[in-house]
Amino acid sequence: MKILKLTFLFSLIFLSCQSNDEDNTSLIIGKWRETSEIESGKDYTNECTPLNTLEIMEDGTAISTNYAHIVKGEEPYECVFEGKTESQWVINGSIITVTIIEDGESLENESIFTIENDILTIKNKPENEPIIVTYRRI
Repeated sequence: MKILKLTFLFSLIFLSCQSNDEDNTSLIIGKWRETSEIESGKDYTNECTPLNTLEIMEDGTAISTNYAHIVKGEEPYECVFEGKTESQWVINGSIITVTIIEDGESLENESIFTIENDILTIKNKPENEPIIVTYRRI
């Protein structure tokens, strides 16, 4: 599940309001803070969600910083740092292909995204598991 989520988090793009690669790139470049995550209709947003960030850089690389929400019995939750994941991305028209290399395996994925009022919404393509993650530009 972690690999699927990380692959998805770096798999981004369809801009309904932009048509060329340069415009798509300039809009997506920057640092984003996660605000919600919905998988298969279930809301996984929690107190640790805002700690997750996605930084998309102009050189075609991206870094995702991830935290897990851990509950221990009746004790309060704990946000546990899961790590940073680096990836590479390439835009071709309105699609971005993201490649993550983890444990010697190369994983590629594509997603659809929109940006409106500094809110980035990423949706997995329809043939994949339904995941929607939203971010706010930092």
